[in-house]
Amino acid sequence: MSKIEQAIQAALEIICQLHNEEKTVSVAAVRNRALLPLPLPAITKAVSAFKENPETYLKAWQQNNSQAIAVEEPEAEQTSELTMEQRVVQLERQVEQLQQALDKLVNKVG
Repeated sequence: MSKIEQAIQAALEIICQLHNEEKTVSVAAVRNRALLPLPLPAITKAVSAFKENPETYLKAWQQNNSQAIAVEEPEAEQTSELTMEQRVVQLERQVEQLQQALDKLVNKVG
């Protein structure tokens, strides 16, 4: 994954967090939230893409966050007992969705 792809992915993560916190999604908000400096073109492309189709990015982000929470909470894991194979298939789908969205963004940048 190239540096610009990593920057766009990091910006999208921040954008989804901001949206989830019901805060305004903007270039300035993303720059302020970022732990490391992100290139401005990557931030602007990520913000534009998110505003065009937020459902795509939020769905993948929420799925990733729900899995992170399930790992932290053993009780949640017991209620949705998925086999390892089912979890791998689910993760592969999420990666594919994110890669498609990222490819669209990279093609817009390039």
